[in-house]
Amino acid sequence: MVKHKLTAFFLKEKAKGRLANRADPQRMADFCLATIQGGMLMGKVKRSSEPVEAAAREAMAHVRSYVVKSKP
Repeated sequence: MVKHKLTAFFLKEKAKGRLANRADPQRMADFCLATIQGGMLMGKVKRSSEPVEAAAREAMAHVRSYVVKSKP
């Protein structure tokens, strides 16, 4: 369900022209989920929130690479 919601979000953003044409909403959703799940697993093993926080920061940086810069 989460993957479908993320995919729908990225599809809408792409349709509005906010994401680059090269952006693949389904792959982006898979990437976000896998990154966060991996960070959560590492966090449990290390008993620390740092891996989750680092994974979230890196996922956001990657997703931002698809954002289309608006012209002033």
